[in-house]
Amino acid sequence: MPITDSLKKLIELQKIDAQAFQLRAVQQKEIPGRLKACDDRLLEVKKRLTEAEEKLKVLQLEKKNKELDLQTKENNVKKFQLQLFQVKTNKEYSSLEKEIEGLKADNSLLEEEIIHLLDAMDSCVSTITGEKKIFDEESKIIQAEKEKAKQELEQTRQRLKELEEARRTLTQQIDPLILPRYERVLKLRNGMAMVLVKDGSCQGCFINLPPQVVNLVNGAQEWVVCEQCARILYVEDEING
Repeated sequence: MPITDSLKKLIELQKIDAQAFQLRAVQQKEIPGRLKACDDRLLEVKKRLTEAEEKLKVLQLEKKNKELDLQTKENNVKKFQLQLFQVKTNKEYSSLEKEIEGLKADNSLLEEEIIHLLDAMDSCVSTITGEKKIFDEESKIIQAEKEKAKQELEQTRQRLKELEEARRTLTQQIDPLILPRYERVLKLRNGMAMVLVKDGSCQGCFINLPPQVVNLVNGAQEWVVCEQCARILYVEDEING
């Protein structure tokens, strides 16, 4: 008995399942991957901004410490200068003068270092301003991308529901003897349980089929599967005929 009618329904089911397989890939991998990529991009921008802010804090603390050191040394200079008027020997006077000169040299270096720190802080503030601008702009772009992805995800879910309903209706019309085999191969072969025979070869695994197998497929008198990939075979001419 020809199986053409059953074959047509199974091919229709295959079209539904192939589309559902692709949509599940979008739902489970593609869209989540895009959402993660958005989060990663924003995290990278935020990381740069945070690093610049932390660097500024370090510079500010270093400047504060040097200013405190400078203030202490300046106070010591003033103290030693007052002591100059109180010493009684030339040796003590020379020793204080030497100490004062050393402190003044240290202060000069500290002042230069503070100036360099101020320049570095200005540069850091400029970097922070730029990174904040980039962060704000990137946040808006990423938010729009995420909203679009979420809308696509919802549309995908809705379409999958429609396909699942169509599938339930169609499976009730398919030969219960072939359906379990179809279901097993569908899971095994990533959503493609049926394939065409073209130019004497299986279009699933592309091996050349024995002539007798091709003849059986052309005859459409029984279900024929590929010995290599286990997919159910059919020919377009027979279905369209």
